[in-house]
Amino acid sequence: MKGYSSKLRNSLSRREFFREGDDYYKAFNLRGQEGDEVPGPLPDGFAPDEKTNARALQILAARCLEESCRISVAALQDKHERGSLRKGAYYMARIIYLKQQSHVDRIIAEASTLERKIEVSRNLISAVNKIGKDTFSIGKQIFSKGLEAYVADKGGNEDAALKNSEFARRVDDAAASPVSAS
Repeated sequence: MKGYSSKLRNSLSRREFFREGDDYYKAFNLRGQEGDEVPGPLPDGFAPDEKTNARALQILAARCLEESCRISVAALQDKHERGSLRKGAYYMARIIYLKQQSHVDRIIAEASTLERKIEVSRNLISAVNKIGKDTFSIGKQIFSKGLEAYVADKGGNEDAALKNSEFARRVDDAAASPVSAS
């Protein structure tokens, strides 16, 4: 009625993950390999295994990295800098993940073999939050340089860049490259 659903849809469309309709459903299909069954609800009698634990922990780790970036951005003193970065927290989380992928994946793999208890989740949250906090400056540097370069190259504004698939690819490419000293 008051435009709440529109606001939600628009905020979700800024994230590539939610823009690709099928990818969203595949991420939550814990029944088998891609193509085995159509994505949908879990079957009756579903029993979690190591693979489903890993998927749930991957989603939790992604959320932790994004939240860690949002907290670090909120702590910045410069309002202009904070505004630009606040909108791109999910990109910085992606950059941090790509830079620390082997470390994050190892934490998830080890945790997925453990019994599904709250302590396992808490330990994963703590470890991933630490990675996010410790490497935020790298994510911030890559994101800021990438955003500046994209806007200079393609024109438009920051909001348009954040919704653009090419910008997302450029961010991934920059994250895959070694960070240069500046």
